Amino acid sequence: MGGKIYRIPQGGPPEFVFQLEQGRGTLHGGVALDPSGRLHLAEYCRNSERASVAIYRGSDDGRHWEICYESPPGKLRHFHGCFYDSHADCFWFSSGDEHGENWIGRANREFSEVEFIGDGSKFYSAVNLIPREDGIYFTNDDPPGPNYICRLD
Repeated sequence: MGGKIYRIPQGGPPEFVFQLEQGRGTLHGGVALDPSGRLHLAEYCRNSERASVAIYRGSDDGRHWEICYESPPGKLRHFHGCFYDSHADCFWFSSGDEHGENWIGRANREFSEVEFIGDGSKFYSAVNLIPREDGIYFTNDDPPGPNYICRLD
């Protein structure tokens, strides 16, 4: 569907509601829902020029979309996902792909406070994050190198 967001009203046909600025959408499982019912989608795109990449917020049952966070240019290639943590009442996100672009990030619910965790190495290239009460679990994604199951406390 090429980065297009559709909403399917109950009993009705799909309706186009928004077009992402870059890319095709998000990776599987990369959409998060917060307690107020807002959706958060982390943009997954080719981004060879390393421009800013966005996390979008959808409200009003998916009728309205806006950018709630943009990465600094050159910081990362794309987002792998966005995940809501009900234990800490925050969002986590992951990014990649090349050395220096792999981060795990934490943001408050409004994305007004964002923190990058790690050193950009492939160790922090995570596709999915699993928030638990005792920490964040993930597996790193380094096809030619060692891979681990990890926990951030």
